[in-house]
Amino acid sequence: MAPSPDDSDDDIYVLDEDAEVITLDDNDAPSFEEAMDDLDVEDDSYIESDYVKDDAKIVFSKHEGSVFCVGFSNNGNFAISGGEDDKAFVWSVHDGEIVYNCIGHKDSVISCGFSSDDKYFMTADMSGGIIVWNTQDGKQVWEFSCSDLEWCKWHTSIHVLLAGAESGEIYMWKIPGGDCKIYQGNSLKATTSKLLDNGKELLVGYGDGTLKLWDLKSATAIFSYHDDECSVLSVASQKSGKLLACGLSNGKTKLFSAESRKLVCTLKTFWPNDETKAVESIAFSPSDEYIACAILGGSLEVWDISTQRLRYECAHPSGLSKIFWDSSDVIIASTLGGEIKQYEGKSGGLIKELNGSYCSILDFAINKQETLIITGGDDHTARIFEK
Repeated sequence: MAPSPDDSDDDIYVLDEDAEVITLDDNDAPSFEEAMDDLDVEDDSYIESDYVKDDAKIVFSKHEGSVFCVGFSNNGNFAISGGEDDKAFVWSVHDGEIVYNCIGHKDSVISCGFSSDDKYFMTADMSGGIIVWNTQDGKQVWEFSCSDLEWCKWHTSIHVLLAGAESGEIYMWKIPGGDCKIYQGNSLKATTSKLLDNGKELLVGYGDGTLKLWDLKSATAIFSYHDDECSVLSVASQKSGKLLACGLSNGKTKLFSAESRKLVCTLKTFWPNDETKAVESIAFSPSDEYIACAILGGSLEVWDISTQRLRYECAHPSGLSKIFWDSSDVIIASTLGGEIKQYEGKSGGLIKELNGSYCSILDFAINKQETLIITGGDDHTARIFEK
């Protein structure tokens, strides 16, 4: 029987494997006096119980509230962050110095990022204010105001912005001209999205349990699925484009055939607590063989797609907020306890743990070269770590 998720920070449960129990002889243990003699502690020294080891290469502390969004420029020279203080900054990844202070937002900045060629960067706030800036001189080149936003992102290859609103509409703008298309919603917020690798289709999840695949050119939904039970929190697509997936607030992950548009299977989390079993983030492996699911309550589950069976599970008492499966087959996970953990994708073995933040990590991103990780969190900082 597998141990409970509360037994260890990083318990890895692998199905059908024997465990060896090693018993230590009490005589092997050092006495209290011997143990104390081994400690080199000065009389006036003390240990701070809430001390957190900081592994960060750069700590950016110019925000005055929680940092909601972070990212890197594609050339690897700049970082960008936005937060609760209605501010966004572009800053150097080398020394943390501010390059641009992005003034003009009247609400929390929830999305930010650079265009694929780094010519522009955008910042978007919760109330619907979107500003596009010129990376070369930091000047505004375009501005728009719409209804309250859930997310905003760049197209992966052209100067086009995509955004999802709380009202359910999806917007697409050409930058800097501003030509706009609107993809009609269903009056419930467009919670999450993923641009498919072909650059022509956008997978969108909605708060009422609807999943849609939009054709960006024709502005038509070429696929639609509705689940009455809950809301869609996360979406993903295979690199091959064969399967689409969505993570739901009821702990289920559903996989669909991109070709037939039919439901292939439903993966149900083993997490026992109904209140915290939401699937916050999902990611396919580089080989498309597996899918990883981050459960809010604190479980990383990796499933074998061909057998539809759980391959392994890693427990996190502090909870999970986001995962990313990189090209070297490493799963990167952010926790609500402030850690970044890296796991070997096939086995679930812990490779590295990065510490520094003492509060929840709300967002993280990997640079294009996959050598650096940037985090943003409730401690009002953005941090850059060497992967």
